[in-house]
Amino acid sequence: MARNAHPEVTRQRILDAAKKLFAQKGYERTTIQDILDELEDLSKGAIYHHFKNKEAMLHALVDSDNERLLPQANQEDDSRNGLQKLRNSLMLQITDAEHMTLMRDAFPLLNDPKILAENLRIWRTDSTKIAYDFIQEGLKDGSITTEYPQEAAELFHCCSITG
Repeated sequence: MARNAHPEVTRQRILDAAKKLFAQKGYERTTIQDILDELEDLSKGAIYHHFKNKEAMLHALVDSDNERLLPQANQEDDSRNGLQKLRNSLMLQITDAEHMTLMRDAFPLLNDPKILAENLRIWRTDSTKIAYDFIQEGLKDGSITTEYPQEAAELFHCCSITG
């Protein structure tokens, strides 16, 4: 059997097919077989070579989505104060249809206690950093008042992911 010279292309094709089907059918109603049927020329082994399971595909899609949105949320805009940047960050998330569809599909995974615990850890550390930075900026420019900036960032992030 010939070795794939471009595994990253195959991996992206799998993710593209999964993303399309998750959006059309929903995560829970999409099967690995559906993804195989969408791709037509790949074997089940090829999919499992790149992804442990369907959940791993969704995690990869969420990571990719975060990488896509993060630069936009972090854009330097000296004309806005900290509160305006915080609001803009939230608006960016809730008005991006692609992001909201992906979050809809990912939400049922939080019923698994291990996945929920891992997500809570990520949300409490990595994901709150943007909100925390904006809150710190707001404290400096006077647009935000709080004695608990870390907790406010965690709360903001928690509310933004649950819609």
